[in-house]
Amino acid sequence: MLLVRPDSTSVLWLPETGELVAFGPRGSERWRTRLEAGRVLGTPAVAPDSTVFLRSERDLLAVQANGKIAWRRELPTPALAEGLLSPAALRDSGALAVVAPGRIELFTPDGSRRCAIELPHGPRINAPPAVASDGTVLVTTGEALLAWSDGCVPRWQRAVEPPNGAGR
Repeated sequence: MLLVRPDSTSVLWLPETGELVAFGPRGSERWRTRLEAGRVLGTPAVAPDSTVFLRSERDLLAVQANGKIAWRRELPTPALAEGLLSPAALRDSGALAVVAPGRIELFTPDGSRRCAIELPHGPRINAPPAVASDGTVLVTTGEALLAWSDGCVPRWQRAVEPPNGAGR
């Protein structure tokens, strides 16, 4: 998997070896960090300050722009370990959204658990959550489109009809 830092000064490579490798604009290797986190799941999130947030089979971790691991948090439950890391950090708060069966967990930039959003329509989540510029967290469950503030306060929900009767 390849990622480009927001400032376009580095390309980050996440090979199957469990490392994160940064290359400069001319292809020279800048640093290499062994993650020791198991298989990385989902798409890593890159914050505006170039911190990379990854979720693995057992951890949520942050890697600083210099390649040093800033923090590592063991995921609190086996169900959460099956989730997906959202590909975007929340813009205003810096929180990270992790999808788990039946809920979304929000974490602060330092890895603390902010809150959990219990999904009213069961565990079927079609995709990682989207994050609006105002910090609204949006998710679709197949039955509904749901929106919350980044403080886990419900904003709205709308029933959706699956296309061509899919999922019936």
